[in-house]
Amino acid sequence: MSSVSAITPIRGLSVALLCLAFLGCASPGVIEEPRDLEDFDEAWEFNQVWSTRVRGEGPNDRLGLRPAADGDMVYIAGNNGRVEARRASDGRRVWRTELDAPLSAGPTVFQGRLMVGSLDGDIYYLDASDGSVRWESHVRSEVLTPPALSRDVAVVRLADGQVKGISLDDGSELWSREEEVPALILRGNTAPVVRGGRALVGFDNGALRAFRLRDGQAQWSEQVGVSAGRTEIEELADVARWIDATNDLVFAGTAAGTTSAVAIDNGNRVWERELGSYSGLAVDQDLLYLTDEHSELHGLNQRDGSSVWQNDDLRAREVTAPAVVGETVVVGDLEGYLHAIDSDSGELVGRHRLRRVRIHTPPTVVDDRVVVQDSRGRVRAYRLDELD
Repeated sequence: MSSVSAITPIRGLSVALLCLAFLGCASPGVIEEPRDLEDFDEAWEFNQVWSTRVRGEGPNDRLGLRPAADGDMVYIAGNNGRVEARRASDGRRVWRTELDAPLSAGPTVFQGRLMVGSLDGDIYYLDASDGSVRWESHVRSEVLTPPALSRDVAVVRLADGQVKGISLDDGSELWSREEEVPALILRGNTAPVVRGGRALVGFDNGALRAFRLRDGQAQWSEQVGVSAGRTEIEELADVARWIDATNDLVFAGTAAGTTSAVAIDNGNRVWERELGSYSGLAVDQDLLYLTDEHSELHGLNQRDGSSVWQNDDLRAREVTAPAVVGETVVVGDLEGYLHAIDSDSGELVGRHRLRRVRIHTPPTVVDDRVVVQDSRGRVRAYRLDELD
């Protein structure tokens, strides 16, 4: 099966994980086997630079923990409450902070500001230079995706459907908006994105909304996911776990089977494709890259959504969202492999296996380094080198 999805029953906000075998299946009850990996002529190789571990004793299932980068610094967090800063070049630890919290989202870093969230409904604001905790704030619901940071405001998406604007000065709540949450959702909310003074948020009912950053005033709303079906499971219309944006367009994929581009300034839909995504999206200067519901990779023209290339070599391998690394696009899969795809042609050009541990979250890019965190908290940094 290409994407075994974690489903959360919202009634009572149970944290139990239920496996839903519907994405990527040929028909109900039929699970597609992951495609076998075939040999190819490698043009790029992954060379490990350093590794470390931030593992806790709690569950690691699809937590929103992903390394974050700023300059030559990489920030990592474990579900045991550990947060670290390391140099991307050599992995040397600069600082470590131990928080008494089951961390589940982040870290997010922006201009010396660092934030993480927890399953207990707490957010922690740290100084990125030394790891000192400036403040902590209770937001009353699980934080499953990294907050979005601006100079003055943090935008936090909560598991119960709320979005909050939090003052970075003291952790006080500036504004709060709430969207009706379906009875069942794909566990792992859409991370908000900040662009042009707006907070862009995808909701579990398929709505994509823009709020003014300073006061939360609604700017526009566009329905990018349309639920269809007779049962609660069939009616899932979640926006993908990650949306992404350029300076003028925001892109959103849905588990229900569409990908859309929406103008940031007015919310007008520029284009829509019948091409769903669960893992997420990434952009560069020219293309939009996405992993579809079958774990096939696509390169799309940002302006009209037309296909530039498609790669089905990794079909049903539960591939992560893409990360753009120079001339390649890198993804992880269910068996602990990293795959490099040529960003122009869509062909496989490199492969490396970390170990037999699933990779849930997309790699993080720092210059020519690829930093990846597996489901057991092992973090590795690789240099992607072109072969002669």
